[in-house]
Amino acid sequence: MIFTLEYWRKEFLLHWRQPQKLLSILLLATLMLTLFHFALGARDKQEFSIGIYWVQFLIIGALSLQSIMVSDERAGMSSLIKISKNSPLLVYGSRLVAILIFWAICQGLQLILVGILYDARFLSELGWLFLVVIACGAGFLGLGLSVATAMSNYPFLEFILPLVVFPMVLPIFLSGIQIFEGLLYGEPSISPWLKLLALSDLIFVVGGGILYYLID
Repeated sequence: MIFTLEYWRKEFLLHWRQPQKLLSILLLATLMLTLFHFALGARDKQEFSIGIYWVQFLIIGALSLQSIMVSDERAGMSSLIKISKNSPLLVYGSRLVAILIFWAICQGLQLILVGILYDARFLSELGWLFLVVIACGAGFLGLGLSVATAMSNYPFLEFILPLVVFPMVLPIFLSGIQIFEGLLYGEPSISPWLKLLALSDLIFVVGGGILYYLID
């Protein structure tokens, strides 16, 4: 338990010691949202607000995975886990929590920005939308983190990682989009999509932990 808290603290501080990562990701996503805001008419802004939000979700996700990939490749994370006396599952859990906090800050700010620029309903349902985004991020980052670490010694990882991860997380994206529509517009029914999201999170988060354990 002590190791878990200490490792989580180190991972969290590692991100904040390099604030340019957070700023660069936020800047790119904000520029994209701002450009679409001026390019679309008032009616189109509301109509396409969900799609535009999930495009920037994908962009922030891709940049976050790239950051994980680069840091793991430089540190030789898979080799470090093999020689470490600490449980790979504790390392995985600690890193996932730290990265998810970093992710939550980015996505929370973007949700507010979409509510201001595109559709005020995002602000009225902000709490529920934020919980959906965190749930989607947990499965997405859990899988991406484990694959990036497991393949950190492989050549051409920057090309392989998206090909491996993004097709597998399609259920998360589809669930998130449908739940957003249900919360904001009242349809479709979000119940089956919540179940799919919960199942996807369970598979990817637990599967990511198993993959970390197998690295050992």
